[in-house]
Amino acid sequence: MKNIERVLAHILGMLDAYGILAVSGIVGPLVLVALDIAAAVSEPKYNLVRDSISALGLTSLGWIQNDRFCCFWLIGGDIHCWALP
Repeated sequence: MKNIERVLAHILGMLDAYGILAVSGIVGPLVLVALDIAAAVSEPKYNLVRDSISALGLTSLGWIQNDRFCCFWLIGGDIHCWALP
């Protein structure tokens, strides 16, 4: 575990603000899709073909989607406030 923390600290230490934004732009959508698929597969009444992804907010796993929306809103709001020239 300490090796992973050391590697992450080294990589993040080499990145400037634009590099961190670029990494978050790559990792963010991957996390979004992974969480949506995990929630959709875990909910027996949800159908990937029939239901929209927003319908997951009405299921028992809706808290995952709502928390994810809040996190992305906070990150996105901060990025738009200071990162754009």
